Amino acid sequence: PWPRIVLAEMADKLTQAEVAAIAFDIVFAEPDRSSPDQILGLWPQTLEVLALRESVAALPPHDEVFADALAEARAVTGFVAKHSGPGGQPAKRATFATAGDDPAPFVPTFQTAVVNLPGLESSAIGNGALNNLPDRDQIVRRVPLVLRVGDTLYPGLAAESLRVAQGARTDVIKSSGASGVLSFGQQTGVDSIKIGQFAIPTDANGRILVYYTGHKPERYISAWEVLEDDFDPGRVAGQIVFIGTSAPGLLDLRATPLEANLPGVEIHAQVVEQIIDGDFLYRPSYANAGETLYILVLGLLLTWLLPRIGAAGSVLLGGVATAAVVWGSWYGFSEHGWMIDPISPSFMVLVVFAAESALSYFRSEASRQQVRSAFGRYLSPVVVERLAEHPERLQLGGEMRNMTVMFADIRGFTTISERFKDDPQKLTSLINRFLTPMTEIVLKCGGTIDKYIGDCLRAFWNAPLDDEDHAAHACQAAMDMLARVGPLNEELAEEFGLGGPQDGEDPAALYQT
Repeated sequence: PWPRIVLAEMADKLTQAEVAAIAFDIVFAEPDRSSPDQILGLWPQTLEVLALRESVAALPPHDEVFADALAEARAVTGFVAKHSGPGGQPAKRATFATAGDDPAPFVPTFQTAVVNLPGLESSAIGNGALNNLPDRDQIVRRVPLVLRVGDTLYPGLAAESLRVAQGARTDVIKSSGASGVLSFGQQTGVDSIKIGQFAIPTDANGRILVYYTGHKPERYISAWEVLEDDFDPGRVAGQIVFIGTSAPGLLDLRATPLEANLPGVEIHAQVVEQIIDGDFLYRPSYANAGETLYILVLGLLLTWLLPRIGAAGSVLLGGVATAAVVWGSWYGFSEHGWMIDPISPSFMVLVVFAAESALSYFRSEASRQQVRSAFGRYLSPVVVERLAEHPERLQLGGEMRNMTVMFADIRGFTTISERFKDDPQKLTSLINRFLTPMTEIVLKCGGTIDKYIGDCLRAFWNAPLDDEDHAAHACQAAMDMLARVGPLNEELAEEFGLGGPQDGEDPAALYQT
């Protein structure tokens, strides 16, 4: 919002200080509202101000004064490229030579731009785009060194200021297919841009990965200091000077990986600094393939090993592999400036591990449920859970071992069943009333119910799980059954009406099991 004559004075003083270039991170798209030719239209047409109007009208417009200052300086103006809306075509100052594939399809493309006033733009010897193009999270990690407005290529502000400072005319863009560019016959986009003596590696879209070094107050010189009469020109002599804003109200604050609010003008300055110092961040062309291969190999390895070494071993393997790729990424970054992503591959390995662990859990749980379903009716709950935890103890085809077998049935059952020949349901209930407590005793003593044959119960010990005292446990079950059968006989006699022997029946047959 300052009058252009103030900016002109600043440009003159910087020119006298023999700076290498002056780059404006500001678009002068409208006439200076404080200029004499602009304010005259606001004054009343009265005799009182008539003489004053003539004096003011004789003053040169501020934009002309500013344009003259730009013409004397090594100045670079800036424009903002945009995708739609009113705008114009920026003036082209830099020329481009290309090696390899045409970079136009790869660089950021816009349809129009907010440009400077023609008089200002024509006075500067450089013109570059101010766009920073943040990522989806609105963090600026890459700055375009070249972009396209319509069908014309333009440099970014940092690239253009570097060209003007060196007195170069042509920027050379190397893309896939150029000598020395590893692309395996594919059109992989831009590889690097040469500006004067500086060769700058870029991503496929002609953007530089900014190696941020944090906000440093010593990069800044306040405008009022430059405008002071006692300003020391040695502070800026031979340097590239960016003129921009840092006040929050002017809306040129950007989020970077290191700062939440960094003035946009400092981003351009840091880009130029890292180019001059040769401190580049570089993502190798094989990085995507290497990260994908890492995910596939480690994912398949975990899938194969998880059922064999268990979850704990797989966690250890995944942890070691993740630590290795994190260390490798940090080593490549600190020693060579490589940008290898350790997070996405490690996260994908975690997803593979979680998915395989879930599948393994469901398979194990299904196996346990199958064991519980198959043996739950014939084994004690403790034995069933032991088999569910170790289903491998069940050997297909069986095995040879010593066992203890028990048979238990109702004595004189044929005679008893004759009494219920007209009521078979009652006979079934009688059998169930006998077999249920006998089964509970067998299971309590660690036995396995083999089968029920009518009124007969067959059980065995020492299978499917080992039981060193199988004979003693079987004997204990038999003794407990004999102890239980006495009271049971009395209950059954009363419940089923087995009062006394019928004609021809053996009295000893009743109530005995």
